[in-house]
Amino acid sequence: MRTQAILSDEHLHAIGLVTAEWAELEYYLHATIWALAGMQNPGRGNAITDHLRAQQLSQALESVALDRFEQSPEYDEIQSLCKEIRHQYEERNKFAHAKWQIDHIDNQVYRLNRRKRKRLSAGWEPYAVSDILTVAKEISHLTDRLDELFFRYKPDTWPDEPRRPNLQ
Repeated sequence: MRTQAILSDEHLHAIGLVTAEWAELEYYLHATIWALAGMQNPGRGNAITDHLRAQQLSQALESVALDRFEQSPEYDEIQSLCKEIRHQYEERNKFAHAKWQIDHIDNQVYRLNRRKRKRLSAGWEPYAVSDILTVAKEISHLTDRLDELFFRYKPDTWPDEPRRPNLQ
């Protein structure tokens, strides 16, 4: 029988890393939109994008890129990146909004599969720390790509900003 329990420190760290990496990705997603749109003041850009969720932000980035680059290799690169961001958004939500439990018989950590629950048949999926850390690394890789785009197109009028450290 599964009972609600505090997760292991390793699981908590891994889930926290996913959410922290996602926050970093969202920051660069906003900033890259502002940079590609040619916003001269990042504060004004924030007023435009602050209320958008990741799915909407990735669509906005694609739209701004299409307007700036039309059909080109630059646009194709950004379109591919946005597709991967939307996929990782779904992966991130599996961890950030999950119901977690520990099975005290096998000491394994399980996550409630919400999609199955919507079909009225709840399903529990085991998740190892390594599975969660893989998602965090994939999100970090996407953020690195956004960081590259941001610094490639950042207007000169913006204040200097340090580059993202390599967290690998």
